[in-house]
Amino acid sequence: MTLQDALVAYKTYARAEGKSPKTVAWVASSVGYFADFLGPEQQDIEAHVDLAHALSKAEWDDLLFIVRFAQLVVLRALNDALREKEEKY
Repeated sequence: MTLQDALVAYKTYARAEGKSPKTVAWVASSVGYFADFLGPEQQDIEAHVDLAHALSKAEWDDLLFIVRFAQLVVLRALNDALREKEEKY
């Protein structure tokens, strides 16, 4: 399965679920940027899908916790930097 195959499947699913055209377009755009980043030789996602199925629920939960924590750290750092900049002016 390639990224393009997955995108076609997502678009079909999203429309059937009643997702807004804006949401579908945003996801399609994001996947397009990601596909460009990977390059033409890396479009096959079968190996990545197999890895995703190999993770247990606990491993997925741990991974999601780490991602959310990283997002909070980045947002906090940006907020602090903006505050410092505002205080200077």
